[in-house]
Amino acid sequence: MEEKGKLVEVLTITKYKNEADYKNKKAYDEIIENGKCLLNAGITKMWNLIIGDSTDHYDNTNAMLGIGDKAGTTWQASTAYSLGDVVEPTTPDGNVYECTTAGTSGATEPTWVTGEGNTTTDNTVVWTCHTKTANAAQDDLVGANKTWKAMMATYPQVSNQKATFQAEFGSADANYAWEECAVKNKITAGILMNRIVASKGTKTAGEVWTAKLEITLS
Repeated sequence: MEEKGKLVEVLTITKYKNEADYKNKKAYDEIIENGKCLLNAGITKMWNLIIGDSTDHYDNTNAMLGIGDKAGTTWQASTAYSLGDVVEPTTPDGNVYECTTAGTSGATEPTWVTGEGNTTTDNTVVWTCHTKTANAAQDDLVGANKTWKAMMATYPQVSNQKATFQAEFGSADANYAWEECAVKNKITAGILMNRIVASKGTKTAGEVWTAKLEITLS
């Protein structure tokens, strides 16, 4: 009997040196990466849409594709941090920590509490742990740098049990290391459909890159 219930994610990054090359479809590199992580909140949202939710569709108007760098700045003592700031311990531990209560860090580095969603109190700052690896409990890209772009014309598309999302990142967009990718619905905060983690190179100013994410359920 043929196995059913398989999930496959394929991320394709196509790179162009400049706008002219992009218009002429003259790519200098194309990288393909497989992944496999739908996120809990996204799965629940999809089931709600299936059973009759009439809003927040992942269509050309609402769907967005995001790229992040999966990295934070190095933690500093006695420093004011704002909501959303992302740091890494002075000795990296494979996680990043998001500031979820603003304040001032302590004079000495805290003992970091690892595990997705766990918190660390650091003087008046509270940090929430996010694993750099994909974790179904996540609700956002984890890097300090992240860029969300709307779908290109005619996307998303559905064919043969596969949904395809594609976005263009222009010369001024997402000029940093591409380390993570996800699809979200811009209407509903905190709900990502997926997260795929893969090193795709560093985009520099002037270049145009496209990201195509194919999600197949079979």
